[in-house]
Amino acid sequence: MIRAYFLLDTGFYSVKVIARNQLNCVSELLLEDSFPIYDTTRLLNAEIIRSTVVNNENIYTEWLSEGLTLNPLTNHLIYRSENGNDFELITTLDSSIRSYLDEFVDVVNNQYNYLVVNRNICNTNSIYSNLGNSILLEFDRLDNFRTKLNWNFYNGWIDNPNKYEIQKLNSSGNWELFKTLDNTENEIIINE
Repeated sequence: MIRAYFLLDTGFYSVKVIARNQLNCVSELLLEDSFPIYDTTRLLNAEIIRSTVVNNENIYTEWLSEGLTLNPLTNHLIYRSENGNDFELITTLDSSIRSYLDEFVDVVNNQYNYLVVNRNICNTNSIYSNLGNSILLEFDRLDNFRTKLNWNFYNGWIDNPNKYEIQKLNSSGNWELFKTLDNTENEIIINE
């Protein structure tokens, strides 16, 4: 058996093998399908669109990412940090998935940050995405008529929020706007 090795640049290649024996008998083999030589450089990083609390139970994170023909995206690695601690890998998702619902959280007592990493077919990871984070809303009943609300600043959207809206549940069971605050404010005292 003879083995031939070639160093090929990134691209698609067709292969034809010609074998000749000592009696000058020739055999040819043409591989019909071209085969790719993939790019091994890392992909561009994912961009988190948002991380948001759903139904006061879970955190939903969605992102943008893409691969290239000769540098295909194969997986998304999702990392989570709880209350500012180190990031830990929590799951690996198929490249066709662009969102994740984290059901293993305590949104009432903890604040979470998320990062997404793109992995290509050669197992090369991109750099980390931008940060997506949940908002932890806390309150303190000052007296019978005043309540202090405070929350962490949200900084995970591609365009940071330009305001925070405080809503309250009315007697009909509908949410209505109570107050709008600038994105530089993260607390309010409600006199009701």
